[in-house]
Amino acid sequence: MGQSLSESILAAGWVPGFPELVLILLIVLLLFGSTKLAGLGKGLGDGIRNFRKGLKGGEDDGEAPKTDVKK
Repeated sequence: MGQSLSESILAAGWVPGFPELVLILLIVLLLFGSTKLAGLGKGLGDGIRNFRKGLKGGEDDGEAPKTDVKK
């Protein structure tokens, strides 16, 4: 029968443009504040960095390889 507004927007292939993205960013900034967003960005960056290190096999983790030495 009839489509809902969200279904018709998705069916039309609508993608938010620059003005919509700026408006969304301003709303998020007002809701969470700049300090919270900076911490969120730092956490996201650290998570991506750790994920990439994990994909490499952890060779750049800055730690010496652990060896089992018996005396």
